[in-house]
Amino acid sequence: MQSFQPSYGNVTGVEIRLNQGPGLTFKVGLFDFLPITGATPLAEGTVTTQTSGTAQFVAADWEKVSVTPGQTYYFGYCWVGGSQNSVAGASGNPYANGLLYGLGGALDFDGDFDLTFKTFSDACATPQEAIIELINAVISLNLKQGISNALDSKLENALSALEDANINNDASTTNLLNAFRYSVNAQRGIEISDIEADSLIDRAQAIIDSLSE
Repeated sequence: MQSFQPSYGNVTGVEIRLNQGPGLTFKVGLFDFLPITGATPLAEGTVTTQTSGTAQFVAADWEKVSVTPGQTYYFGYCWVGGSQNSVAGASGNPYANGLLYGLGGALDFDGDFDLTFKTFSDACATPQEAIIELINAVISLNLKQGISNALDSKLENALSALEDANINNDASTTNLLNAFRYSVNAQRGIEISDIEADSLIDRAQAIIDSLSE
């Protein structure tokens, strides 16, 4: 059972890296709490692994499930028949926003082990939704209040300009999103990690690109 914090407002699947092993059916479930045996998942997907016996990624997909960015969720995995296959991961807490749990909810590997995984989501339907999710992403970083407020104010003003009936305000939205990108980059390696900065900047740029289409 691996915990994680989504960056977007929905989850459509999970991909996990398996070590060598035979082909088998692999099931993954998404939860909004640390479940016990028999708990009902928010969503569930099943995949059959390749039979080549080599290490591989397996992806379980499902219909889009709405989630809250920055909130903790969990995905559990199990094998349906056949020999069990070991999952790949690493110690040293490589994923800061989650941990691997064992049976009964106990932390595995002294609480510093994470699976090798990634989650999937659908792109936001509108620029407004994308800005709201970007605001939530900033909040989830728990930055110093002054820095967080400065970033949020740019995004909130960009959202207000975008929601205005005046189509000319799209340019104002773009300017504010660019200001947000510059501010994030200024905090790179100081209050915001490189990975977090790249994610925020890329998402802001994606919104800018969508406005010019």
